[in-house]
Amino acid sequence: MSEPAEKSRVYVNAILCESTVREEDGRLLTAVRINHGHVVTPAALTMRNPDGTLDYGSRQIFHKPLRISLVITLRSDASVMFVLDIKGFRPGGNPLNGLFQPLDTSIGPSV
Repeated sequence: MSEPAEKSRVYVNAILCESTVREEDGRLLTAVRINHGHVVTPAALTMRNPDGTLDYGSRQIFHKPLRISLVITLRSDASVMFVLDIKGFRPGGNPLNGLFQPLDTSIGPSV
């Protein structure tokens, strides 16, 4: 009996950063302001009554948009095809749906 073929390993590195800068030739990508997480502080908006006075009972809480970049590096010890699927989660553990779509991916010169 022959042994099953060993699967190729895919090595993944991912970082979050504020933005990225790509060199003109496209070969170098610089991540700007790398950190371990982002804290978003909510803001309160107090609505006005029809007469123009502030209605302190109708405050609305909102979050400013957060724009971040995700830089992913993929390496493999052989040519391989796979599906890259990224999932995000809220601090309470609930999933962030609809942010990323699965992506058919290949690594290696002959794939």
